[in-house]
Amino acid sequence: LLRNLIVNRSRTFIFDTALAPPCAAAALAALEVIRKEPGRLAALAENTLLLRSELRRLGLTVPHSPSAIVPLMVGTAERALRLAAALEDRGFLCVAIRPPTVPPGTSRLRMTVMATHPQESIRELACAVGEIAAG
Repeated sequence: LLRNLIVNRSRTFIFDTALAPPCAAAALAALEVIRKEPGRLAALAENTLLLRSELRRLGLTVPHSPSAIVPLMVGTAERALRLAAALEDRGFLCVAIRPPTVPPGTSRLRMTVMATHPQESIRELACAVGEIAAG
């Protein structure tokens, strides 16, 4: 009886998978890099803020968050795919997130900033997003 209850009511138990050992080792190595090179976190925060502020300067709405993942709501799945393809043609990888991952009508582009991205590249991405989204 308890087993059936858990199987039928514990989605996090049923749909959860432990990390593979190489993934856990990579995460530990990443934590060591952060400990040894704290400037990377500052650079990441600066690049994240730069992308968000550049997109806002162009009149685009992006949520306020410290996350390096910057979503841009675009509406339909078709528009998200079209924008992602146009950005890829310009050399930028911005993934289209669409149903069933998100509710219908809330498709978005997912842009991810890294500490190692040159700020000029971030500005170029923002300009490309602004041009393509406007057109």
